[in-house]
Amino acid sequence: MRNLLAALLLLVPSALVSGAQGEPEKPGLLIRGTMEDIPIDELLQITAEYDKMQFVYDPRKVVGTVTISAPREGLEWKTGELRPLVQDALGRFRLTAVQSGDTWQILPSSESFTRAPVVPSARLEDYAEDQQVAVLVPLEYTDAKSVRRVLQNLTSRTGGRVVPAGNAVMICDSCKRARELLKIVNEMEEAARLVTRRYPLPPGTDADEWGQAVYQLVAFNPERTCAVSSAPGGGALIVTTAQSVHMEVENAIDALR
Repeated sequence: MRNLLAALLLLVPSALVSGAQGEPEKPGLLIRGTMEDIPIDELLQITAEYDKMQFVYDPRKVVGTVTISAPREGLEWKTGELRPLVQDALGRFRLTAVQSGDTWQILPSSESFTRAPVVPSARLEDYAEDQQVAVLVPLEYTDAKSVRRVLQNLTSRTGGRVVPAGNAVMICDSCKRARELLKIVNEMEEAARLVTRRYPLPPGTDADEWGQAVYQLVAFNPERTCAVSSAPGGGALIVTTAQSVHMEVENAIDALR
């Protein structure tokens, strides 16, 4: 086993540059070649010392080793870039680092959901990408269980979960993945948003018969909301359904022509 602190992570003097206040920035860390069997606790120690972080964990649970491969000429890691590496290493053992004030607690991934800070979706940009967060997402047009079915296989292995909560879902994951999942939820909401449109019919057609036929063609799914009626005076159909279903309505009317 190699010693990570003594032999593998080297200070890079050339990284010293002037900061915004005229003070030198902290040098980067240079990782070279293949580093085998690095103990997780040793990786935590170098991260704590270099990034001035505090980790709290049960040493009986935080065990194991990882191997890191880098270019032979070296790969520089700057301040703040080691923590994502630690999160990825912990994820190999179903562990997650969750911030609690100035301390990072290392927990089994299954427990991180209860310790992650609850963050408004509008403030996700204020958090580091690897930080574990919980986001409550209200739903207006989609069903919470349906959203969960779509998202549950897209969560990360480091404590990612999606839990229905009434007419909302609670997403718990890294901030980066939570933003990605939130984007999917917003797209599902937009697709399910109810929209009313007027569809002109060919002259001489029976609007009621066409309405029944269109309804049977597009409303076969009981989870869909779809209302079809004749326009006043006939000659057109008034259809209220999800944005994504209107394409099927157009296809159904074209098929009936």
